[in-house]
Amino acid sequence: MIATCPACGKRYRLADDAVPAAGRALRCAVCGHGWTVMPAAVTVAAQLPFDLPAVMPPAPSPAPVDVAALPMTAPRSGGDTDGAKARRGCAWPLLFVAVAVGGLALIEFAPVTTFDPPRLGLPAIPELRGDALPRLRPLDLTAIPVVGARLDGLINPPAAAASPLRIAAHGERRRLSNGTWLLSVTGSVTNPTAAPVALAGIDAALLDPAGHVAFRWHIAPPVSLIEPHGSAAFESIAANFPPSATVLRLAVR
Repeated sequence: MIATCPACGKRYRLADDAVPAAGRALRCAVCGHGWTVMPAAVTVAAQLPFDLPAVMPPAPSPAPVDVAALPMTAPRSGGDTDGAKARRGCAWPLLFVAVAVGGLALIEFAPVTTFDPPRLGLPAIPELRGDALPRLRPLDLTAIPVVGARLDGLINPPAAAASPLRIAAHGERRRLSNGTWLLSVTGSVTNPTAAPVALAGIDAALLDPAGHVAFRWHIAPPVSLIEPHGSAAFESIAANFPPSATVLRLAVR
C-alpha cells in the first residue's frame, strides 16, 4: 500500500499487512509531520512506476527524569570559596593603609613633647629656628619675560583709589525696655569735586574703646551718583550691638 504525507505530499510504500485495522501512526522523513494511516488507504504497489523510501516511525517521547534521583555534590568542608579568598586578599592592603594613615596622624597632631627623641626620630636643629631662619628676597614677578607684568598685576593688584566723597554723620544711642541697644545714624555724603562721583554704598562699623571692631553693617546708598559739589542725605539704624561699642566709623565705597 502507499501512504501519502498530508503535509508535504511525500509518498511511502508499506506492506499490506503493516497497517492493522485500527491504523498505524507514521512520521514523514521529509517534513517530520505525523499522521495515522488506515487500511482503507492501501494501494497496490505494482501500479507504482518508482521506488519509495522506507517510512520513519514516530520519534519516541523522552522519558521523564526524576530530579530526586540525581546525584548531589557534597559541599567542600574546610576550604574557602573563591569569594571569601578575594575578600581576604583585599583586606590586607586596606589594613595597611589604615595603619599608615593612623600613624601619620598621630605623629602630626600629637604634642611635640610626646616624642623623645623628636618626631620621626629626627634631631632638633635649633640653628634653623626663630630669627636664624634664612631670609629670602621677595620674588620679582616683573622680571619674567613677556608675562611678568601681567602676573604681578594679578597677584598684587593695585590698591583702589580713595573716594573723594566726604561723610558727615551723627549717631544717637538709646536702650530699649527689653535691654537692647539701638543706634540711629543720620548724615550726608558730599562731593567736593567738579565731576560726578559714583556711590556704591557706605560701610559702617562700631568700635570699642580699644579700637576693635565690635559690630559691622552696610548702609544702602541714597543715590548711585552724586553730582559735582552736590550731596545726598542718608539714615540707618543698628541694633543688638555690644554696649561697649561706642565709636562710630563710616566709609564710602
